[in-house]
Amino acid sequence: MAGIVVLDKSTLVTLQNSENKHVSLNQASIIRLGYSKEQIASVEHSGNKAIIILKNGEKIVLENFFHEGNEIPHQILLSNVQGTFEELVVTDQGYQINYNPKRIIEELEKSQTHITNESLQTAQAVEENIAWYEKDLVKPALILLGLEGVYLAAFHDKDDDDDHVANTDLVAPSVPTGALDTEGKVVTGKAEVGATVYVKDLSGKILGQATADAEGNFKLTLDREVVNNEKVVMYAKDAAGNESKPAVITGTKDTIAPDAAQAQINDAGSIVSGKAEAGAKVYVYDSTGKTVLAGPVTVASDGTFSIAVTPALAQSAEAKIMVKDAAGHQSEFSTVIVGKDTLAPEQPNVEVNATGDQVSGRAEANSKITVKNSKGEVIASATTDDKGHFTVQIKPALAKDETANLTVTDSSGNISKDLAIKAGMDMIAPDAVTAKINAEGNEVTGQAGANQKVEVYNKEGDLLGSGVSDAAGKFTIILKSSLTDKAIANIYTFDAAGNKSEATQVTGTADTIAPNKVVLKAVTDDVGDKQTIANNGTTDDTRPKFEGTGETGAVVTIYDNGQAIATVKVENGKWTFTPSTDLALGEHSFTFTQMDAANNSSPMSDAFKFTVITPEVAAKMAVADLNDNAIAAVLEDVDATEPLNANEHSDVATVNISTLMQQDTLLENQDIESILHDIPTTNVNMDVVPTAVSTQNVAILANIKVDALNDELLTPVLSLG
Repeated sequence: MAGIVVLDKSTLVTLQNSENKHVSLNQASIIRLGYSKEQIASVEHSGNKAIIILKNGEKIVLENFFHEGNEIPHQILLSNVQGTFEELVVTDQGYQINYNPKRIIEELEKSQTHITNESLQTAQAVEENIAWYEKDLVKPALILLGLEGVYLAAFHDKDDDDDHVANTDLVAPSVPTGALDTEGKVVTGKAEVGATVYVKDLSGKILGQATADAEGNFKLTLDREVVNNEKVVMYAKDAAGNESKPAVITGTKDTIAPDAAQAQINDAGSIVSGKAEAGAKVYVYDSTGKTVLAGPVTVASDGTFSIAVTPALAQSAEAKIMVKDAAGHQSEFSTVIVGKDTLAPEQPNVEVNATGDQVSGRAEANSKITVKNSKGEVIASATTDDKGHFTVQIKPALAKDETANLTVTDSSGNISKDLAIKAGMDMIAPDAVTAKINAEGNEVTGQAGANQKVEVYNKEGDLLGSGVSDAAGKFTIILKSSLTDKAIANIYTFDAAGNKSEATQVTGTADTIAPNKVVLKAVTDDVGDKQTIANNGTTDDTRPKFEGTGETGAVVTIYDNGQAIATVKVENGKWTFTPSTDLALGEHSFTFTQMDAANNSSPMSDAFKFTVITPEVAAKMAVADLNDNAIAAVLEDVDATEPLNANEHSDVATVNISTLMQQDTLLENQDIESILHDIPTTNVNMDVVPTAVSTQNVAILANIKVDALNDELLTPVLSLG
């Protein structure tokens, strides 16, 4: 659905940004419709309403569009596929569409920028027959909102029109770069060679200008200082009258003393706390304001501070609090008294009805609310309840654009700062929504206020979806991307004034993440003496025990040589498996997968390989356990002499170990000479021995030279005791 954006015509503050097609206009407004002229069938005048009828049959109702005498203080802008605005002009006789395009200003949708009172007065002084987008106030305000082409297209100065018509140079200069000096008076920088650089304030007044030299350098002195974070606009104009995009310069010099601290000391007289300008220093003085008792401490970024006082002050003793900002400016003293509340109440959030005769809100409990008009006369007063709520009638009612001041006075007589109010003002955020997300994580439903916009954001701040609640406050929002795997989203609702509720969180419960590979911790042979089977090892246990870890609740599937043979469930992160039937003799390759409760499957595990042998073969292998250490011991004394000739005699014989291991006649503690007596001997290539040791390759180790007369040498190899 297309959206509708309503902005205060004088301040450009967003009043509404929603898809609600029934809009109540309480002040002069700019209404931006997310529709093109091709989608409009007709416009009707009904009482004070303007009813825009779309070709699809839908209606947009603008309440209070027509005023007495058919006065129309509002303007309607239509979207255009070329990225421009077109004005829809509605009168009591009918309507027409102004086909002069206005550069699209999407930044207005996001604007909550307030213009200073001085600038606002300037804007109100402009003649009413000047279109809003031509006002000098609006131009720099739009720049501050990030609009790049504010001085281009329809937003350039009217006086420049004639200059552009005859120009053959239509290329705008590049954006000038420049910096303001620390005093806020001189701007230096670079621009297009020969271009004139201008600096204007928010009212559109030129504060200074200069021409860039042959190297593009310029220096201009402003008519006045730009200080205290005031923003001004800088742009360049070439000889053909083409203007650059604008740049914004901020005056950083601080010339304003900080406000006095809002402070209080505890009943023990030992700690002063309160609020002051963020980043400033806070000092505690004695009652004369001459002797420093404590400090300084730096005010936190949220404006809060606390400072210990040693020794503690006595009951009813006074102290003075002073704030000094980074520029060295000092505030006026504020007073704290031990045992007395000296902390002023916060300004309340309030709502003033459209007729200006009632204001309601929430302030400090059991405090007094006072409303005074511009003459200082009390026009309303009330007392908040024990929860701080209040509603008070204003007599006489506030007229259109009339401003009054509201203050809060607590039970100790502390008075809040003045809060300026006017008819239609709404500062109260709506209540947070109640919401839930479906099992798939792609739809949020819930309850909000009636006809309120609802938005859903992920933890990164990306908009996942939005919608508008119905007249009963119910809403359903389809998300652009599903919320899964315990991801959290924040849901906000906005009232017609743009106030934002506190966040309501929902968590996506759908599980889309596959488990990790199954981990095999051990395979155990418990036939005879219990032992662990090594990967690529052997066992005579035809039903070894497998143990591993996985995702709790998942089902592990066991594969032998690629064929699924069984499943087991993971309990508390662990699983075990013992074959229910004997494994066949020979090689086996076991692999594993696991599937979680959401049917997500893990990758296949690494293979675990071993060979099942008969007990008889296992016994022979146990007799001749050629482990690395034993072989290394043998090789230390290997005789690497040249092979003997047939007629030569030597006490050294070449023994074929493979042949030795196959003898059926070996007896425990048999004499080594008798063992070797009839065994065939061969020579050995000593170059292959290191490889044989590292790989435990019995085929290679079959031929090594050993001392035939040394029983101790062969003992560790043959395990003969």
